[in-house]
Amino acid sequence: PVVSTLEYSATELMTVGAARALTNEDICFVGIGLPSAACNLARLTHAFNRMAQDLRGRIGDLRILNVGMQELTSKLELRDALTTTVRLFMQHSPADRVRVLLRDRDSDAVVLYGEEHAHLDPGEPLVRAMLDAAGPFSALCRSVLGARSEQASLPEQLAAHARSLVGLPLTVAGRVRGAVLLLFDTDVPRPVNLELLTTLA
Repeated sequence: PVVSTLEYSATELMTVGAARALTNEDICFVGIGLPSAACNLARLTHAFNRMAQDLRGRIGDLRILNVGMQELTSKLELRDALTTTVRLFMQHSPADRVRVLLRDRDSDAVVLYGEEHAHLDPGEPLVRAMLDAAGPFSALCRSVLGARSEQASLPEQLAAHARSLVGLPLTVAGRVRGAVLLLFDTDVPRPVNLELLTTLA
């Protein structure tokens, strides 16, 4: 019999044991330290197929981003850039419709771009909330009945075209300038690739 003279610490034995327990099909969230070491050991030994699959997905996302950015940077007119933005988000999300909410950089005006344009009240709570969002958000679209003004109500505009939405802030030079709104005909938005779409936004 072969007897090993190497000694292993309890931490090393637990790391190897945990790594052996992970398979290609496992999806797990790991912390730092021992769990991270076990996950990395598993990926580098027997769960390599999963890592290769993740890498292929990332390369696909990079291709999408590259094509999207090339198309957007080739557009000088706002209308062309908005059309390209809507098309990109329609192609790479399960949204039924896409709208773009933009704050004019020279004035305080806010416009909702889509099949038709609607000028919105920049002081409206929902408009302010969307323009102040630090990250992706979702909402139910319900019409709010109230006093009519010259400017359209964002809830009324959205409720006319969707039942729910996912919003992705548009950030330029560190400031939120608007949001891409993915509109859905269902009460609950369908799953989206937030990592890819927030990068596109």
